[in-house]
Amino acid sequence: METMTNPLFDDPPSEVQLSQAPLDRVVFQVRFPPIMAISQPEFIASFQESIRERYPILRRDITLGINVDVGEGLQNQALPQQVAWRFSDETGDWRVTLAPDFVALETTKYGTRADFLHRMELILQSLVHHVKPAHCSRIGLRYIDRVFFASVAELKGLINPQVFGLLGTPMGTAAVQSVSQSLFSLGEGQHLVARTALLAPDMTVDPMTILPSPSPSWVLDLDMFTDVQSRFSTSGILDQGDKFARRIYTFFRWAITDAFLARYRG
Repeated sequence: METMTNPLFDDPPSEVQLSQAPLDRVVFQVRFPPIMAISQPEFIASFQESIRERYPILRRDITLGINVDVGEGLQNQALPQQVAWRFSDETGDWRVTLAPDFVALETTKYGTRADFLHRMELILQSLVHHVKPAHCSRIGLRYIDRVFFASVAELKGLINPQVFGLLGTPMGTAAVQSVSQSLFSLGEGQHLVARTALLAPDMTVDPMTILPSPSPSWVLDLDMFTDVQSRFSTSGILDQGDKFARRIYTFFRWAITDAFLARYRG
């Protein structure tokens, strides 16, 4: 394994293709100031038509409005309902979500970074042409790896001891569930959230993206983002996404061992 001292700033290592990579889900989300017309079917019809050949299945979701208690003496706030349009391929492996304040591409069948970014490019081009967002308020890219195991001891040689933490001690054999989260600032408005979770059967820490499983699992969830507002630019967003992907891969390689690479190379 190539030596790294700080995966937040070290140069990315040479990439190793894992034919059986335990990559559970990848999500690329771009947020923009709300465009309320996106809630209307007639407004997003042309956007749908531009991506329908690749994502022919459309579902309309509505998030329920809730009341937020803001404290004694203050008026409670009601969060409005929001429509989200979800466009999927025929297998359900790829999904595009368009809501009044964001667009996202997610997949459970990630192949290569180039293919993923190309798909995102086509989505952004359609968005610019048909929806015309003027500004971008947040760009985020998230990779979720998930390893299934029979015992915690099986994991010990696969994960960097600094990441494995208490699970690598004698107490680890008694662990049923363990969750850790760290937020790192990389400067210039960029942040990386690193989450690890040992999940018991049928448990999850994020029901929207990490589905419960009948088997125990260990999750490495890396989410990099910037919330610096900028003009909406397809090339700028893709360039940021590519940089995020390389930084996330650097952290991933630091978090695992050579035994991990050997196991999932196939």
